[in-house]
Formats: sequence, structure tokens, C-alpha cells
Amino acid sequence: MTDVVTNDAGKQLKSPALPVFLPMYDWPEIGEATRTLEAALQAAIADRLSDLKAGPDPSPGATLLARWQDPSLLLSQTCGFPLVTTLARKVRPVLTPHYGADGCSGPNYCSFVLAHKKSRLAGLRDAQGLRVVLNGWDSQSGFNALRFALTQLSGDGPFFGSVQISGGHMRSMEAVANAGADICCVDAVCWTLAQSYRPDIAAKLKPIARTPSVPGLPWVTSSARPGEEAAAIRSAAEEVLNSPVLVDIRKTLLIIGYSILKVTDYAVVMAMKTAGEEAGCL
Repeated sequence: MTDVVTNDAGKQLKSPALPVFLPMYDWPEIGEATRTLEAALQAAIADRLSDLKAGPDPSPGATLLARWQDPSLLLSQTCGFPLVTTLARKVRPVLTPHYGADGCSGPNYCSFVLAHKKSRLAGLRDAQGLRVVLNGWDSQSGFNALRFALTQLSGDGPFFGSVQISGGHMRSMEAVANAGADICCVDAVCWTLAQSYRPDIAAKLKPIARTPSVPGLPWVTSSARPGEEAAAIRSAAEEVLNSPVLVDIRKTLLIIGYSILKVTDYAVVMAMKTAGEEAGCL
């Protein structure tokens, strides 16, 4: 994973507020709900680990990658692709939220390949030789899943005529909606958020394919933390995700449950990576 400076909304990440941070679906429209959930998690963890010393605040402009790799990482959300690559053995999964969005089932989710609504594209094969925009090379939903989907089509070698990087799923959708690219690949949660909060953009797009499902974006803590601390953090997270007080907050964030997964449950993500690299199609 390389220099990550934006989340899936394409928002520039600035200096932090809390040691608990959930950046991956932190769209401006649901930012208040995200802050409330982060604060509740922080409080629940503090109740269990009263002598816990928070790590130093990250420096201004610190990337997500730097924050995730910090041995003092308390609780955050990352993507399944860096979990099994750059962050392997540096973080451990705490739990994986379930999202109430089309394309999500339990802890699993897929991505939607989107094209302009007025285009003649009816399937992924139709996009051969055209322009694709990716949110980043470090993304499961926007890159690794799409690359694997291409391996299911006949032929090896580069599939698209050109590739550009947007820095976020919302930016990718805007590029396709505004004719700056022909297709993008966006995870199911972001596509649902776009339909709710950016209908001006979503109305210009249509799904033409969906990728295979894989485990979704896990909440993680540092692997450097002792086992009893990691267990306390998981207990706190479960309490918050079961709290009746936070029902409306979870509804706003589309969170409807969670599963306790291990790193080995994400082996399918690495298998996709291997297949995609061997095919060389993206």
C-alpha cells in the first residue's frame, strides 16, 4: 500500500481528533454520526482499559498507512487488501461490520462496476480498450476486485486503454458521470451512500457488473497490543454495536451487525491478488 491520503469519499485526511478513528466511510454527510460512534467506542474502551496510555497524536498530514502501522494504534477501520499485504502482522482484526446495502451479505460485500447511464456498455467485457478510473492501487473494492473480475474474461494482458487514479470512490464516480472516464469500480456501501447523498452523480451512472463477494472492511487494532488488551477492545466494540442508545447512529452509518473474523478469512483477497498479477490485465 502506498501513500494513502484520502478516504473512500476522496476527502483529504487531516490531523486526528480521537485515538479511535473510522475513516473509510467517513463521508461529510454522515460525519457527525461517525464522530459519535468513534466517541462511544473510545469511552467503552477507556472503561475497560482505564490505565491505557494513548499513543502520540499523529503529525499533521500523517497518512492513513502511517497511522495504521503505528504500534500504538487503538482502533480503526482499514481495507481487506492492505490487511493481507502492507499491514500483515502489523494489525489484527477486531471485528467486521455488516452493512445494510445492496451487494452486502453478513460480513461480505461486493463492488459494482459503473458506467455512464447513457453509454451503450452492458457488461464488463464491453469496456475493453476504454478508460478506467481507480480510487487507488491499494484498494480491494476499486482495484483488486476489478482486476480479479477481468481474469474471468478470456485473454491476458492489459484490458483497458488507459488507467487513471482518482484518490476516492466519490471522485471516481464523478469522473465517470462527467465523461472523464468510461467506467469505475465502487464498493457496495459507497454506491448506496452515493445514491442517498449524491443523487446528482448517482443518477448519471448505471451498474454493468458486480465483482465476487469477499469479507468487508475490518476494524483493527495494533498487533503490538497484548492479547488481553485486544480482547478488551473487541468487547468494547461489541458493546457499542449492540447498544440500544446508538441504534439511530448505526442506522445512519448502515451498520446492521458484525462478525468476528480472522486474518485467514481474508485469504480470498490474497488469492484474487495472485490471480490478477498472473493475468496482467490491470
